[in-house]
Amino acid sequence: MLRTFRLRTRWLLLVCLVLAPRAVADKIIHTTDWVASDEMAVILQRMNLNNLFPCHIEGRRRELNLEYRADYCYFKPGMRWFYSRWGLTEEQYQGYTQFYRENRYAEYSRSTFSDAGNTLYQVTWIQWTNKQAETSAVR
Repeated sequence: MLRTFRLRTRWLLLVCLVLAPRAVADKIIHTTDWVASDEMAVILQRMNLNNLFPCHIEGRRRELNLEYRADYCYFKPGMRWFYSRWGLTEEQYQGYTQFYRENRYAEYSRSTFSDAGNTLYQVTWIQWTNKQAETSAVR
């Protein structure tokens, strides 16, 4: 019985150690309220001054207005810079993605919502200082 417990404890510890860095790496420091696009840009600038970037952005239509909110995280180790865009059409999203890939940015996060039958994208791209980090997956 004790041996089984030790074995299970080791596996649990191993799983926790493997998962812990990712949970810490994506720790959300601040979440904004739902705001208009213009206000979102002002918030982005203010957060950037505090070494925070929008690690996830959401959008929605509320009555006649488009609104956005973002989760902000500290800059990540190996992160050189980021770009975030919200309210993009499919065509704009594809164009920005191609441009940023050509300039060594990787898509870090992406979300979508529908507005009048159109899909709108909210995306953050990151440029990493090393090649290994550039293969980051979309969250």
